[in-house]
Amino acid sequence: GAVETDGQSWTALDMPPEETQDMIERNQLCVVNRGPYDKLTPENIYKVRASVVGVTNANGMKGAGLLISDQFVLTSADLIVKDNYRLKTINGVELSGRAVRINIKKNTALILLDEKTQFTPLSLNLELPEIGTGGYMALGLLEDSEGGEGYLDNNGKVSGYRYSDEKGAEIIVDTFVQTVTVGGALIDEHGTINGMSHAGKKFEDGPDLFIPITTAINSVGLEICGQENKA
Repeated sequence: GAVETDGQSWTALDMPPEETQDMIERNQLCVVNRGPYDKLTPENIYKVRASVVGVTNANGMKGAGLLISDQFVLTSADLIVKDNYRLKTINGVELSGRAVRINIKKNTALILLDEKTQFTPLSLNLELPEIGTGGYMALGLLEDSEGGEGYLDNNGKVSGYRYSDEKGAEIIVDTFVQTVTVGGALIDEHGTINGMSHAGKKFEDGPDLFIPITTAINSVGLEICGQENKA
């Protein structure tokens, strides 16, 4: 049934209450937030890009997901069907999982991996980026890519925000990566994840839109470790 968390309504799907309680006791329902990288070396860029994974549902529909822990992937509610999901990382590792939470209003969903995977904690921006700031990378996942490899525009600038009662603030970036991809992430010059997108869009619909990463995490009932849910 639907669960209300600080004004956000998410629905539990394929996750028994005792499994949820066990995760709470093990402190597994919070997301670790590491500090920004001092220098965005090729190795560090690879770590960030590896967190964006391809998600395919039982109907063959594809989208992007963001690996936020060694067992959780954030993705789009549009992908959710009853059966399990196939996932693939940038280096070709194939994973599987099941949807355990969904938030229709925010168009977000949470996939629990069948087996834990290797994961490097991400640096997350818990505030909205300032309008007019540049140096952002809009990383998109190509639908037909063999691995999680994608399309990158590293000259993005935050041009504003779009507000709605249902979705709240969405970050507008002056890139058009989402017109040729199935979603991705917004990354700044320090390798910090600022937002995520989990769907493509048509060129005439305007530039790229990203859900603030804190909003996406909170929308499925997760928290940043050591911080109360503010969404």
